[in-house]
Amino acid sequence: MEQDAAILLLDDYPDSCEAVASWLEIEGWLVIPTTSADAALDALRRKPVVAVVMEPYLRAGEAMHVAEAARDAVFGRPLVVSMSARGRQGDPVSYEPTLFDFNLVKPVALEKLGQILSPLRGR
Repeated sequence: MEQDAAILLLDDYPDSCEAVASWLEIEGWLVIPTTSADAALDALRRKPVVAVVMEPYLRAGEAMHVAEAARDAVFGRPLVVSMSARGRQGDPVSYEPTLFDFNLVKPVALEKLGQILSPLRGR
């Protein structure tokens, strides 16, 4: 995997963030794990990423600002994937146009996440 093919991961539950980051690293991705919207926004400004994988409902901070910033990323538009335990029916994430390219419901089958990210290899 090329070093510039980084995935920004945002999940404010540290155990969940660590578990997904570990799996992505085993799959050969460079991962930038973050547990706050501020840290994720800072990472987007500093490093090109091919994807942002994020929990859209944080206990503190505005995750939607991260999704919006990814759409306007300085280094080009990354794929944006939400992973949430909440369903989409009637929530702000479900309205079109959505900020997310894919929406996954936790517990996420990591194989599904792998299929979504696979086309990004080598970017």
